[in-house]
Amino acid sequence: MGEAMVLRGWTDQMSRRGGGLPRQGLLCWGLLSLALALTACSKGEAPAGKAPQKAPQKAADAQVPVVPGAKATAGEAEAAGGQAPEAVAQRPAAPKAPTDGVIAAAFKHPPGVEECEDCHPDIVASYQTTGMGRSMYRPDGAEIIEDFSPKAATIRHSHTGLEYQAYRDEDGTWWQEERLPGTDYSRKVKVDYIIGSGNHTRSYLGEVGGQIIELPLTWYAHRKIWDMSPGYQFEKTLRFTRWVRPECLFCHNDASPALKGAPAAYAGELASGITCTRCHGDGAAHIKARYDGVEPPAGQRDATIVNPKYLSADHQLQICQQCHLQGAARVLTSDKTWHEYRPDVPLEDFMSIFEEARAGGGAFSIASHGHRMSLSACAKGSAAQGKRLVCTTCHDPHRPASTASHRAACLSCHTPKDCGEAHTAADPEASCAGCHMRKGGTSDIPHVHFTDHFIRKRPTADEAPPASDGQLADALSPDKRGEQDPLILGLAYGQGWKVLNKKENRRWALPLLQKAYAAGRYTFDSLHLLALMSFEGEPFFKQMAAMEDEVYWPHPFWRLDWADRLLRRGALDEAIAALKPALALPNATAFIWRRYGDVLNSARRFDEAEAAYAKAETIDPYEPLLAQSRATNAMHAGRMEDARRWLEAAVERDGMNVNVRAWLGEVLIEGQNAERLLKLAKEVEAVAPEDPRWRILKAAGLRQQGKAKAALKILDEVGQRGRQGRYWLAVARARRDSGDRAGAAEAAAMGLRFEPGNPALRAITGR
Repeated sequence: MGEAMVLRGWTDQMSRRGGGLPRQGLLCWGLLSLALALTACSKGEAPAGKAPQKAPQKAADAQVPVVPGAKATAGEAEAAGGQAPEAVAQRPAAPKAPTDGVIAAAFKHPPGVEECEDCHPDIVASYQTTGMGRSMYRPDGAEIIEDFSPKAATIRHSHTGLEYQAYRDEDGTWWQEERLPGTDYSRKVKVDYIIGSGNHTRSYLGEVGGQIIELPLTWYAHRKIWDMSPGYQFEKTLRFTRWVRPECLFCHNDASPALKGAPAAYAGELASGITCTRCHGDGAAHIKARYDGVEPPAGQRDATIVNPKYLSADHQLQICQQCHLQGAARVLTSDKTWHEYRPDVPLEDFMSIFEEARAGGGAFSIASHGHRMSLSACAKGSAAQGKRLVCTTCHDPHRPASTASHRAACLSCHTPKDCGEAHTAADPEASCAGCHMRKGGTSDIPHVHFTDHFIRKRPTADEAPPASDGQLADALSPDKRGEQDPLILGLAYGQGWKVLNKKENRRWALPLLQKAYAAGRYTFDSLHLLALMSFEGEPFFKQMAAMEDEVYWPHPFWRLDWADRLLRRGALDEAIAALKPALALPNATAFIWRRYGDVLNSARRFDEAEAAYAKAETIDPYEPLLAQSRATNAMHAGRMEDARRWLEAAVERDGMNVNVRAWLGEVLIEGQNAERLLKLAKEVEAVAPEDPRWRILKAAGLRQQGKAKAALKILDEVGQRGRQGRYWLAVARARRDSGDRAGAAEAAAMGLRFEPGNPALRAITGR
């Protein structure tokens, strides 16, 4: 009974330190940095999921929406043969996301390359050889460009010592496995999708707990090596938890609507790659018209399909910039969701894209093509002459580029004579870009070799990234509307604060969002940021609760922040009530159910907590922290055998969890468990060799083998900082078992200085 009391006290300590209510990091914005380099996405700020609302106290003073609605420009009307803007705007509407949270049956992908191929076989065939045409696909039948030999395909994570291996089994199934050398721990996840053409990289997606995740290893084609995927290289590796959210997929395939209530679950199978719809829109009406024998009037554009050549130069450029202008922050405008992008609507009416304001322009990143080109004299000069340089000036999106095609693009404006005698004598087949566009590594993705689209006379290969003070500038809209809108700009700064942990962004985001709110303009996400940034955030959370049913995008994780706020002031019942609506959604995650169980455990409602954990287990039976939470709950409820069983499950599921191994050791400290204790000690040593607990576990195992003196010797190696209550308890037990009762009582007395209420220490002292 005394041991059980010790363990319950220990689990209470764990809960106060965060062990009972652990938080999971949610990275995803970094995935947008991959764009068409096509590696994969982690913890991302949700878009501005709702049109500006009226603040209750300012309802009568509500103003106009965040940005103007989508209308045809004058240039578009002229290109359309003089039609009125309203006539040009009459194009097939994109499917509107339903709000009931179940869209699998309601959404159908627009026609893809298969349908287009019937009438445009040559274009489709050549497009499918481009990087965009090979952006995402199933591994079944995929060309193997990777080196799967065990030595080449095994990578050690430098911070944790974990090993990751990519391999194909005998059946041709692709896997990635995580191991901890020196232990029996192993976990593997199947590859469901490949991201990337292989020109630069290939990354891999799998499914864990019903959510699409990025897997830890990426193949870097330029150097022909495996290495950690972007986002996995940090000290706290994500370990099969990097959710691939809608904003992460946006540049890798066609519209894939997310299921409401889940951060990275989608309606049906993900679309295979980027198809014709991303630049030409939904072609259903176009296909139907052709099958019905309907052709557009002679000399007029076809209103059933988007043909970018008829759009204004700015609009053409923005179709490419949806992926090739990454920016430091992207904020959706109006009431759009990520899968609702339409190429017939200017991108600036769909989102605002911000770059960090720099003296020398934005950094050279993997998807910075649009912004870097805008810094070039070519881009500025062509705009001044009324011949706006657009991406298709140099690139045919339907065909792979070549040195000849690039040279021809340059010579469409320049001639060797214009460029001087040195160019006149140059090789007529030489590449202009080879001298005037730097190639090299990017600022955000390792092991890649990209072309910097900032054209200069003499680009330097070793230029340092230009300095930045953190201020953001609208990199997309010609009229800089994003910078002038406090709501959109505040959301952009808030994205950096919440997602990228840029703490300095709070001082810019908060006053902007407060100003917009005072004017009666806010979104679901701006309310969330205001709730997190302010000390009195509960009114904002309550407003979000009132809006939730009207907003398609937000998954219910914001309710966790609300519940945490309530828990900090001891309002357990209110925290439970705040989480309940999130559980009613058909796509509620195991993470939500586990956290709900943790709150019930804190309220000492142990049976209800166990029921919540059991529900989470049906969704994700491998979640390591779930087993730990169930052990905590069983311990608090006095079910020691259940606690031991769940601790064993937690150990099996996570090779890196030192705390749960030390906890299991406490359960096994009495009895004949020497072999298990020694194994636990070895596993803790492999993860944390400086942690004193592996020596305490090893000493317990040696003591159970009757080697009390050897146990004392190993305990003598513990440094002074590790000599806390549990250390002295281990020493007291070893001295007692060696026959030194006086020494045992002395050690127990030392331990009581650290843990005055420990009943095991008191029992040894005889108090």
